[in-house]
Amino acid sequence: MKIDIEESCYPNGALKHRYHYCNDLPHREDGPAQEDFYEDGIIKSYSYHINGKLHRKGGPAIEIFHQNGQSKYRAYKLNDKRHRLDGPAEEFFYKNGILKSYSYYVNDIAHRTDGPAYESFYEDGKIEICDYFINGEFHRLDGPAHEKYRSSGILAQSIWICRDKIHRLDGPAVYNYGSSKHLPNTIYYLNDERLTEKEYHRQIALMKLASIVKDACDISL
Repeated sequence: MKIDIEESCYPNGALKHRYHYCNDLPHREDGPAQEDFYEDGIIKSYSYHINGKLHRKGGPAIEIFHQNGQSKYRAYKLNDKRHRLDGPAEEFFYKNGILKSYSYYVNDIAHRTDGPAYESFYEDGKIEICDYFINGEFHRLDGPAHEKYRSSGILAQSIWICRDKIHRLDGPAVYNYGSSKHLPNTIYYLNDERLTEKEYHRQIALMKLASIVKDACDISL
């Protein structure tokens, strides 16, 4: 087993980086395998590696900082995969410390069952985008799976998506809201197929009729 520690310094003597290796791969079991610093000594980034893979249980495997010391990015990873069960696996932050975005991942797949898997925010903290994912697919049954807001906080767009397909049975699947008080532009979809309002209602009527016929057949049996 070959163990190495590599260090470099800035011209002023301040530590620039410290890297731990095992058999030429980033590796350390009792702390971060890689650390980088700004010239004034403030931590720039750290990362935990096992046998060359980003890996840490119970905390972020990698975190990057703004020069003012505020966190810029952090990710929870197991065996190089974004993974966390008790919160977002990936987070970005503005320099002022305000959360910029978060994402939920399980085994590197976007997934969350009790809320949005991804949200992004404007620098003042107002929400920008809200997305729902299940097993890596856009999916939500009780509302739009995608929502986008203007910096003013006004809703700009809503899209109903089921299993990665734009789809809604009880109304338009897409709402595009203008900046004025006019009614939103709406679009109808069934199973990712765009339809006119007339085509949509015809399809819904046929689906209801087919369901009634099926129920009648099941009762007769």
